[in-house]
Amino acid sequence: MLETHDLSVELGDVWRLQSVALSVSPGENVAIVGPNGAGKSTLLDCLSGDRVPQVGRVQWQGTPLSQLSLERLAQTRAVLPQTTALSFDFSVGEVVAMGLIWPGEARAEFWLQRALAAFDLVALAERPYPTLSGGEQQRVQLARVWLQRAQGAEAGDASVTPGWVLLDEPLSHLDMRHQHQCLQVFADLAKQTHSGVVMVLHDLQMAAQYADRLLLLQQGEVKAQGTPSKVLQPDLLEAVYQCPLQVLSHPGGWPLVVAKAD
Repeated sequence: MLETHDLSVELGDVWRLQSVALSVSPGENVAIVGPNGAGKSTLLDCLSGDRVPQVGRVQWQGTPLSQLSLERLAQTRAVLPQTTALSFDFSVGEVVAMGLIWPGEARAEFWLQRALAAFDLVALAERPYPTLSGGEQQRVQLARVWLQRAQGAEAGDASVTPGWVLLDEPLSHLDMRHQHQCLQVFADLAKQTHSGVVMVLHDLQMAAQYADRLLLLQQGEVKAQGTPSKVLQPDLLEAVYQCPLQVLSHPGGWPLVVAKAD
């Protein structure tokens, strides 16, 4: 289990997170939602071990992340940051292969091809990464992250499996088809490898459809946490997002949040 305890982070004399408590179980898919500046990316940085909070702690299976080596972290969790800059002329296949923890392992090529196929990149494998569109580059980075966790989980080493995946705005630049494909692929990964998946999403409909649980943040504070039906309440959302909203029922059974007509 990935857990935070009384997590608080101060940046520039402003508390970006205040007493956040979150636990993510193996196989669970959690979406962090909230308006701009709510602290979503800051929380993800803490969950990855890239940021040390001023107050509280983050721990994995009872061990503080600060006590895990960089090698152990790489074997246990995979991270998609909000932005990824890559100027060198690597091919798509080479960038995705950067997710391999053990490049020389017998099934490394098998997992690389699986990653390329999962994100519709087989035909682009030889293309230079800088020549791709923004959405294509995003799919390459998603494939790299997926590969890191998938290969790590298959190793079968109890010290490596299960793990967790952190995705900061994974749907950026993706068209509708690839948005659904992305979230389905990682939902399947969570269940198949018993990995906890935590993702920052702005699209409340997609969060409601694919996440098991939502964490709603406002100015660094947790305003609600629970199933999509529990969290996506109109009065609460209007107060947090500061705009008139209504919540309908999607035919698929999840909440559908829409702006009220004038």
